[in-house]
Amino acid sequence: MEKVPTPEWADDGDADCFVYVKRMLPRERDAWEVSVSARGDGMSDEDAKVARMANFTASLCAATICNENGDLLFSQDEVKELGEGADGVALKRCYKAATKLNGMDEKELSELEKNSEPARDAS
Repeated sequence: MEKVPTPEWADDGDADCFVYVKRMLPRERDAWEVSVSARGDGMSDEDAKVARMANFTASLCAATICNENGDLLFSQDEVKELGEGADGVALKRCYKAATKLNGMDEKELSELEKNSEPARDAS
């Protein structure tokens, strides 16, 4: 677990504001990977990909931002709000910690994105 400063999220500008970012358990990581590669109900493949990738950073952060006990502070239902309402600089700091702690390098992140692309019609 890593303590990440998030003074941008403090209501009063408190420079000591922070969250923790944790390493996901294997089942948590599997669930997160499925969530970023799942197809959208009733959406075209392209629309589903855009919806998933639009909040990729927020989705990983929601799966890893926690308190000192390891309890998540956000649910996957709050991803859209996290991606739209949280300060981007603080969110990016959490994202970098999450990728480092979870052993995600650029190649793996690229592969996740590639696997979430719409299937091509082979006919």
